[in-house]
Amino acid sequence: MHAKISLRSVIEDDPLGIEWTTQYLRERHAETPPTGYVTSAQARAAHAASATWSEAVTSPAGEDQ
Repeated sequence: MHAKISLRSVIEDDPLGIEWTTQYLRERHAETPPTGYVTSAQARAAHAASATWSEAVTSPAGEDQ
């Protein structure tokens, strides 16, 4: 959501400037780090190790998320 808003601002009219928008985006992403996601490399490795694609792209349950 933050990336979409920032990109729209930069593409359409950029009233705040690219520097401010970039800093804003970095700060928002630092507040919500990507956890609990499966990377494409992890999914491909799991799929290559005989997991179905649905299993390969499913986030692990529990504390390891």
